This record gives sequence, C-alpha cells and structure tokens, in this order.
Amino acid sequence: MSGPAELSLRAYQETALRVFFGREPSDADLQQLGSPERFRMYRNMVRHRLDKVVRAALPRTLRALGEDEASALITAFFDEAPPRTRWFREVPEHFGAFALARFGGSSPAHLRELCEFELARWTVQHLESEPATSVVALDFALPPVTTPALRRLRVQHRVDLRGTPPRMEPANLAVYRRLDDKPATWVLNDIAAALLDAFVDGQGSLAERVQAVTRARDVAIDATFLERLSALLADFLERGVLLGSAQPVPTGETGD
Repeated sequence: MSGPAELSLRAYQETALRVFFGREPSDADLQQLGSPERFRMYRNMVRHRLDKVVRAALPRTLRALGEDEASALITAFFDEAPPRTRWFREVPEHFGAFALARFGGSSPAHLRELCEFELARWTVQHLESEPATSVVALDFALPPVTTPALRRLRVQHRVDLRGTPPRMEPANLAVYRRLDDKPATWVLNDIAAALLDAFVDGQGSLAERVQAVTRARDVAIDATFLERLSALLADFLERGVLLGSAQPVPTGETGD
C-alpha cells in the first residue's frame, strides 16, 4: 500500500483534490493520503470554508435562488468544476463563472445581472489598486490612468438597489474600490459612462478620447459641456476612479 511519502507532489495534490471535491472520496485515495479519517475531516473543513466564502461574496444571488437550489449549485460546483486556485478570495469568481453558465430560462430575469454585480463588488475589494504605469497630475495632453480596481456594468435591472426583486430600469454602473478601500457603486449617465469607457479602453490623450466620445455621440464641445466635463473629472479624481495621467517616457528611453 502506498503512502504520502511514496507519492510525487503532483500526484499527492491531484489525489487531495479528488478527496476534497469528488462526490464521494474513494477508499483508495484516502489510503494513499495516509489517514482516511483525518482527510475526511479535512474534506468537510475545506468545503465548509469555501461554502462560507461563496455565500459571503454572493448573498443576494443565493437568496434569490432559495436555500435548496443555492446549496445544490454550490455542491455541483465542488463536484464538477472545483476551484484550482490556492487563494480563497478567488473562489467566488470561479463559482460565479460556473453559476452564470447554469442560469437559464427558468431563472429570474435579473439573476444573471445580480450575480455579475455582486462578483464585481467582491472582485474590486481584492484587485491590485496600483496602476501598471507611473502617474502624474491629470493633463489633457496625456493618456488618462484609471484605477485597476474598477468594473463597469450595463444592467437592465437596478441590482445595485436592495429592492426584491430589483426594478427594471437600465443603468450604467461603475463598481470600484474607494480610497478608503471600501467597495462603492456609482450610477453614471450615458455620456459619463461613455467617457469612462474611453478612459479605460480608448487610445490617445485625454483630449483625444473626450473628442472621440463627443464625435460618436454628436455632442457639441461648448461652454456647458466643458463645465460639466470639469465637474465630472473632478468627481472621477475625488472618488479614486481616475488617478491622473500616464507619465511620459523621456525622449530616448524605450521599454524592454
């Protein structure tokens, strides 16, 4: 009979995963790990801990499903697509992808959006908030830099509000981590949402991205628009959604 000392690290890990997440651990796998009773206890502990993490991240989604269906979905996740990450904080994202693939026509209309919203709030709490580039004060001649701890959602139901079920009302949601490290949700009008999309995904300087949005939406850059843009940029900066501008690379320097 083999024991843990005779297993390679990879084989040991694969066996442990089967024991922790298989529908029912086999006697052979338990024996390979060396202590069947102890590893049955570990299995229960691991699954209980991960169950708590998933429920902490998606409380409203799971309540909307109902306890029986929620428990069955979590068990199916463990059995069919167990998390492969060593970080507990990443487990809700793995579960969310599994759950979203399961939500079908019989699920409440708002359920997918609610799940995506709760995942966004969970994720921004744990994302790196430092940008990949050096940041200087906001300058219209330079590219803007937004916080990496940001998720943008287009929803048809106000899942950001606590109504049950959420009312049908389209909204642009910016989910981000505030400067005090707490998650927050900001409802943006269409122009503000388009500008934020351009700041995150667009090309060119801040001025060029603003101009691209105004051209696409046939918005005149007049005194009223500039006044509103100034207030919006100040709000973006105050909330920590917009961090500033990308520091220019000195002439003659290139990245490797």
